Amino acid sequence: MAARDSRTCMACIMMDGVVYRLADEMDDHPNGRCAMVPITATYAELGIDAPEPEYNPGTAREWFEGQPEDVQRGMMGRETFDAWKAGAFELEDIPRLRENATWGNSWTPRPLWDLLGAEPPVRTK
Repeated sequence: MAARDSRTCMACIMMDGVVYRLADEMDDHPNGRCAMVPITATYAELGIDAPEPEYNPGTAREWFEGQPEDVQRGMMGRETFDAWKAGAFELEDIPRLRENATWGNSWTPRPLWDLLGAEPPVRTK
């Protein structure tokens, strides 16, 4: 479950709701703001005759899509937002897994050039 505010990265927004096996570790940023939330047995599965609690927070993607355009633009960046709105890529394309021997694996937002299928920009001094 990702934090649902304008400081949350778009990779985390899109990875919210992924179900992990109990033995799996969640790939998160250093100082990440995501948390693993257990899926528990229902009262009926436990043999308890009681009304089930109603809890459905929805996904962070649903939260994001319900935000005003200025919040969405601020979270994605102007150019990425404009490309998304123009249909250049889908939100599902945003997360990418980055491997790092020191910090461990983490999901990060794919850069716009990659989302558009372009070559990385050439860096100059």
